[in-house]
Amino acid sequence: MHKAPELDHLVFRISEMHPLMASLRALGASIEDSGFDDGWIEAGLYGSTTTRQFLEGNYMKRALTAHSITYSALSDLHMKAFLKSKSGQSNAEYTNVKQASFAMNTICQEGRYSELGTKNKDLLTAMETDGLQEKLELFDKVMESQCPLFKFARDYMKFVMCILMFIRASREGDWNLHLESLKALAKYFFAHDRLNYALGASISSTDVQARDR
Repeated sequence: MHKAPELDHLVFRISEMHPLMASLRALGASIEDSGFDDGWIEAGLYGSTTTRQFLEGNYMKRALTAHSITYSALSDLHMKAFLKSKSGQSNAEYTNVKQASFAMNTICQEGRYSELGTKNKDLLTAMETDGLQEKLELFDKVMESQCPLFKFARDYMKFVMCILMFIRASREGDWNLHLESLKALAKYFFAHDRLNYALGASISSTDVQARDR
């Protein structure tokens, strides 16, 4: 990076595997002694030794599975709480969202996974049509100000989603998503003292964006 302008045609960027492992370590540190790890043990999903390895960022694939399961469970609870709230019950039946959700559920039950991409786009369109996303954001804003535990759970979910977006960007070769997800992960690297990855992510993102401009 000090060889300009000879290397101006190259983009120096952070790779995928090690930032992912650093993200899992930071995520594990953020939930240690929170009860999530105890939940994995009490649910019979993992033993205490394996759970400790997850918190330390080891067993990458199994740790991702554990966090994905937890994210799904919290998403269900989040949606149930929203639908019971005044924000979720006001001025809408969410007809389009229900139809799109049933359609996605049907193709999953029938194993037609090749259609998931299209049905997912239909669901996102339905959420915009029914105004669901805006109401969810308002619900989160109100609840986070009133309930610290709710905010903690939502912050965890956002962290997991950043990691999943980073993985998706690598698998699909989506350069813009790679940069955006890496930028989102950088704040977690700073917060949890993963400074080498924080600086690498920051340099990669700002360098590419500067060249794009």
